Amino acid sequence: MTQNSYTLILIVDDEAKNINLMSELLSQAGYSVMSAQDGFKAVAACRVRLPDLIILDIQMPLINGLEVRKMLKSDDRTAKIPIIFLDQKTNVMNLTNKNQLNHQEILYKPFDPADLLARIQFVIENKQLKDELSKQANKALIVNEFEENNPIKSERYLKEFLLMSLKQSKRYKVDLSILLIGLDNAQLISDNLNSSQYQELINAVGQKISLGLRDSDVISLTGASEYTIVLTHTNKNGAIEVAERIRNSIMKTTFLLSTEQLKVTVSIGLCQYIKEMNDNVDLLISHAKMALTQGLKANGNITLMAE
Repeated sequence: MTQNSYTLILIVDDEAKNINLMSELLSQAGYSVMSAQDGFKAVAACRVRLPDLIILDIQMPLINGLEVRKMLKSDDRTAKIPIIFLDQKTNVMNLTNKNQLNHQEILYKPFDPADLLARIQFVIENKQLKDELSKQANKALIVNEFEENNPIKSERYLKEFLLMSLKQSKRYKVDLSILLIGLDNAQLISDNLNSSQYQELINAVGQKISLGLRDSDVISLTGASEYTIVLTHTNKNGAIEVAERIRNSIMKTTFLLSTEQLKVTVSIGLCQYIKEMNDNVDLLISHAKMALTQGLKANGNITLMAE
């Protein structure tokens, strides 16, 4: 899907030797490369020439990689640039807990050059796929006019994205997982709210969930009180990490509706794609659905993984 010579990658690292090594590797692979040795220069470079992808070291002087990401996200021009983080594994544990960074977003040093190239190809094609699906969705009127900027995508968008993501996972041998999230005691909550209040709650929960996701992930409302999330480049351990972060975030949140204040919990079923599933989207979803159903039938507020 990508044409390397038209793909511009920004490398951000405070060590010149790391920049030189990665620049040589990416140039040999046919990519166009620019670089910056601190976060402020990286942000300035993005505003002059927009890269297709950023390889961003977390541990840097002046401002670290996570602060750079925050600055980029605050500007509409740079908010959607995909990022691959680099760090030593021993350094990143406290940062992930503090800043809710998913381990699946990080390539740990020292890394295999082939792993970096595969990750770059996957992330770029993933971004192109999402952009193309948004264009198709708007042209076909399969979503409302706000979908492009709405984190909650249509079911059709999600199904197309999941199908293409499965093919990418097979091609590049990278992990893919899905989460199914259900509102606990949904019927009881619905009975105690009017229809507009209940829809307001469902929208608020969805928006809260979306805040904990990466740009490369997709969330859709796939039932009256059920959300489906596609987690790209994420194995079962990473999916459990994301699911538990979401579950705890919802549990700790008081949702402020127009006329109500409400606390709710969710149950989550998850499944990692395995090659035996081939391109069967429904099989992947059904496995996660069984895990979710089991959680909802128990006491709720739980994450279960489909085996």
